[in-house]
Amino acid sequence: MSTDLCGSWFADLTAAGFDPGLPTARLEEGVLAYLSPSDATAVLDTITATAVPGSTRAKAAMAPPRPDDETYQRMRVFVGASETPSAGVSGVDRENAYRLADQGWSVVFDNHDDLAAKYGRPNPESSAAAASAQYLTATRL
Repeated sequence: MSTDLCGSWFADLTAAGFDPGLPTARLEEGVLAYLSPSDATAVLDTITATAVPGSTRAKAAMAPPRPDDETYQRMRVFVGASETPSAGVSGVDRENAYRLADQGWSVVFDNHDDLAAKYGRPNPESSAAAASAQYLTATRL
């Protein structure tokens, strides 16, 4: 199934069999940063409006990519982006955690090494970059 995140994606999802009455785990990875801030916020607002208690959201909360990064530019062309990307201002990163909490989510940030250890995946060769990476987990209350 394909859909347009700037269109009727939630209606398309339910038409394909998604049950909005059940708790859902959502991984926000590699898409929202390529949308405009208003489109990314609209997607997140729809998720919040339709998420039942017990639903979760997870996302790496790293520094936004540099707009001049070649890989970032190619991905923006691939996804057909034309507006200024959200690149970290889409309502899911550390500075916006209070927004999620105000919308009824419990928000937790873990660094890379702590999260890996929590799941029994310690990394003896952890780099400074990995150790400083942050991951957001939000649970709908």
